[in-house]
Amino acid sequence: MSAPEPVSLNYELDILPESTWIVATPDPTVKQAAPHVMEVGEFFARERYYTRRRNLPSFLIKYTLGGAGLLEYAGREEQIPARHAFWIDCIEPQYYRTDPGEKRWDFAWVHFYGPGCAKFYEWFLAENGGSNAVELPVDTNVPALIHRLSSIYRGGDNTLPDDAEAAALVACVMAECVKAASRRCPGAAKMPAAIAGARAYLTEHYRDPVTLSDLSTLVSLDRFYFQKQFKRFTGLSPKRFQALIRVNRAKELLQTTDHPVSEIAGMVGVESASRFIGLFRSYEGVTPGEYREKWRRK
Repeated sequence: MSAPEPVSLNYELDILPESTWIVATPDPTVKQAAPHVMEVGEFFARERYYTRRRNLPSFLIKYTLGGAGLLEYAGREEQIPARHAFWIDCIEPQYYRTDPGEKRWDFAWVHFYGPGCAKFYEWFLAENGGSNAVELPVDTNVPALIHRLSSIYRGGDNTLPDDAEAAALVACVMAECVKAASRRCPGAAKMPAAIAGARAYLTEHYRDPVTLSDLSTLVSLDRFYFQKQFKRFTGLSPKRFQALIRVNRAKELLQTTDHPVSEIAGMVGVESASRFIGLFRSYEGVTPGEYREKWRRK
């Protein structure tokens, strides 16, 4: 039997100091029985960041929080903008980098391996038309799952129950990607252009006081029919969709700036600090101030 080829790796780690990179040390029992974390982290990458690699026995999922990256893999080049992820088998040649047009790429990522991962990966590719990149829903919990994985291994004192929880979290991350990819399967209904246009408009104009009537007029549909179709194809009402965009943008600002909560409320389109605090708590279970404090203790 021939020896495996050595890992080939070339990279430029152009990242901000607040980035995290954690090497996990799961129990050998878990590594033999279930998916397990190899490395995990959150990078705030600048324009020179890139990685070229092959022959690493690992799977990698990266989820874009802000900015955008570019992935060259399996003969394709794909952009990975906000709320998109890629999933690759790191045995194959790969090249990913900050999108030069964006000059920044903020992402949460996890390297993992173990029993069942290859089957999940095959399932993902089959549902995703062979593409390694996928758009996740606006309310996806993938970044929160990866953040929890980072918390488990940050101190280096993980126990077997921690490793078991991590295995379950990795499975959840894979399942979320498969679910997102399944929207692209041949039997799935294609999102109408009017709904896609309304969704794009809300994403771009999340700060503005856009009403249901505004949106339905914009796409030339009856107001009640539009609302029903929007929820059918996005899983959310237009109001809830916009609220989630606002909360997600607020989370980025709370993590990366020192702006007061009252100022962030206005930056995401909420007219009062008290209403913003109530909205944020309804989605995150904590106030914006508590979220910021909790984030900075990590």
